[in-house]
Amino acid sequence: MRRGARRGLTLVELLVGTGIGMFVFYGVLTFTNTATLAWTRTTTLSAQKSALGQATIRVVPYLRNALRVDAAHSGPDHITVVMPATDVSGMVQAPLTDGASVSFYLSDSSGIYGNQGSILWMSANGVPQQDFASGAGGNGVTLATAGLLFTYSPVSAPNTVTVSFTSIGNSIVPQSHETSQVFLRNQGIEGN
Repeated sequence: MRRGARRGLTLVELLVGTGIGMFVFYGVLTFTNTATLAWTRTTTLSAQKSALGQATIRVVPYLRNALRVDAAHSGPDHITVVMPATDVSGMVQAPLTDGASVSFYLSDSSGIYGNQGSILWMSANGVPQQDFASGAGGNGVTLATAGLLFTYSPVSAPNTVTVSFTSIGNSIVPQSHETSQVFLRNQGIEGN
């Protein structure tokens, strides 16, 4: 046997190796946490933008085709519009006459206006439309609790409605907003 032949590691070598291993482990952990946070932000932002887009797609066509805003039954957090009358096949009748009154508002799962909630609802002639609230495939639009705002121009007999939607935010991604200004293209041509 040779004298001075080493077996194993010295304490210094063990400490240096452990330190390097911990440094590498910390780097991997930091990278993993950063990647997870980025993925969560991206996913949440995508869901927010999707909800805002769905809200716009569902509400704006009704506003654009409305005969007028029912100002007596509208406010900053809800709107009621009078739609043109349609025949049994769903075609608009000519000349244009008053049809259904359609309202948009936020409510809870009951759909009753005045109940605090964040689900976008539509009611036709005062009856909440479950199929609108649940959407295609059961995907309803959920906004922030005060995430629906209407402004009217001019105030007395509006021909333009600005609708603003606000998504739900969290500690990772703040709320997102989407605003559409809509001209009521059928206003003032009833009976023509």
